[in-house]
Amino acid sequence: MRIRRAMINAIAVTIAAGSANPAWAPAYGREQIEQLYAQAEQYASQGDCGRSVTSLENETAQDGAGVEIIYELATAYEQQGSYPDAVRCLERIIGQWPDFIPAYKSLAEIHEASGDPAAGLRYARRAFQRDQSNTRLLYTYGRLPYGRQFFYARARDLLNRCLAINSRHVAAHILLARIDMNEFRYDSAIAHMEDAIAIRPGDGALYYTLGTIYHDKSIGVRAIECFKKAISLGHRDADVYYRLGLSYYDFVNDYAQACSYFQKAAESDPASAMTHFMLALSYAQQRMIPVAMAEKKILDTLGRHDLSRRVDTFLNTRPLPRTMGFFYNS
Repeated sequence: MRIRRAMINAIAVTIAAGSANPAWAPAYGREQIEQLYAQAEQYASQGDCGRSVTSLENETAQDGAGVEIIYELATAYEQQGSYPDAVRCLERIIGQWPDFIPAYKSLAEIHEASGDPAAGLRYARRAFQRDQSNTRLLYTYGRLPYGRQFFYARARDLLNRCLAINSRHVAAHILLARIDMNEFRYDSAIAHMEDAIAIRPGDGALYYTLGTIYHDKSIGVRAIECFKKAISLGHRDADVYYRLGLSYYDFVNDYAQACSYFQKAAESDPASAMTHFMLALSYAQQRMIPVAMAEKKILDTLGRHDLSRRVDTFLNTRPLPRTMGFFYNS
């Protein structure tokens, strides 16, 4: 959906950061900015599709084209995947209006999406040097090194600075939790996710992420509670069903329940080899060997002969292993 993000992003950054009007917007007083932001929210809520790229191109080609129009065109190009055109527009903006911070942020994100995180980091750094109190920039600057280069210490420092300015920055809490998970700092990851949930208690995806942390920490009961809460809040993709099934399999040894959730995961993503693999094991644990063999055939059909052979290994082991640790140690 193409809405007037030029208005939304540029003005929202100013308001969210709580800063004075930037140099690029001398014509806007605080009251006018609030009015424009309210109008932008109305556009968003109505799902306005915005103007066509052609009309925006015609408008930006005229002398005296404003920064908002050029930024809107850059956004339209970005949404179409026309990154070189988007970059051209954004470079024009920072050449004429070097204090227009959203342009730097967009350039950072485009370069990251294009597989050049180092260039993205340079743009994020330039923006950060101009506005070090902007939490959106701190988040972008902290995320880029994390996403591709794994500079965890630098990312953590920047994201903590972001939270020091705005403790309700949910995305920063989530990213810090993910960094903590990758470094096996489970308690810190849990604390960040609980903070995020306290801010956005109706977001099922947050409970799913918290559930994965508890699962990886082998606290099965809490993992199950979180996954079920995520589902009750509408987060019902294949991953949450798969993780819930795995929790029942590994931590509770309730193979019938595990099987029911793996089936739901398979309905959502029938091409997931790991789901069919776990279904085969769950059926085998219940002595439903013909159905387990049917899942094994699906693995062969999917080309996962390695998993199919592991099902054979599993079935030939006595007694049957009760958890997935059998495979990790074999």
